[in-house]
Amino acid sequence: KLSAASLLLLATSAEKIPLVKRNLTVEHYLASKDILETQVANGYLSASDNGAHVHLKDYMNTQYFAPVSIGTPAQTFPVVPDTGSSNVWVYSSKCQDIPCTYHKLFDGSASSTYKKDGTKFELHYGSGGVSGYQSYDTVKFGGAEAEKFHFGEILNVDGVAFYASDMCGILGLAYNTISMYGMPTFVDADTNADKSFAFYLHSNPEESYITMPDRKSVL
Repeated sequence: KLSAASLLLLATSAEKIPLVKRNLTVEHYLASKDILETQVANGYLSASDNGAHVHLKDYMNTQYFAPVSIGTPAQTFPVVPDTGSSNVWVYSSKCQDIPCTYHKLFDGSASSTYKKDGTKFELHYGSGGVSGYQSYDTVKFGGAEAEKFHFGEILNVDGVAFYASDMCGILGLAYNTISMYGMPTFVDADTNADKSFAFYLHSNPEESYITMPDRKSVL
């Protein structure tokens, strides 16, 4: 059995990471649509290109984001903590696709710990896909940190979910067995000895958070 002092130590050592919920409203979609139409009108995008005319699948009330920091000094991005995938990626400053014109981009040249790999990086989801190249840098999530972490920098985006979402990347939290290119997961590579984590989704979105490690289950 754990003593009261041990339980207190476990409880205080857990990192509590707030989750931010974004409701995907009709207004949000129409704003993204206006951006696409402006790009077409200005000749930056052909109306026949992927993404110019697409159907919107309703993701309303299902988007949660958490902050991830990459590089030295840290560049912070709102990402989707995803238990259905295992890789980490963010939009690159070299990306010229439409979603990259209105999302925060990672600039490797501004980080003293950055190292470009250059190997192809490509992922496909049910709602679209992303592609770019692999790189290394320090990644922080909550109190956990992974140095020389292998992640993806995105140059190309395909899928309406990426156009309409506020996310600037994905933090894969699934097992390493489904990680593409044999890249390590953040949970495996971070400094926490305890690799557990948990989501706590509250009816009040502002009270939702992730614990990493998950100490609530101990208490």
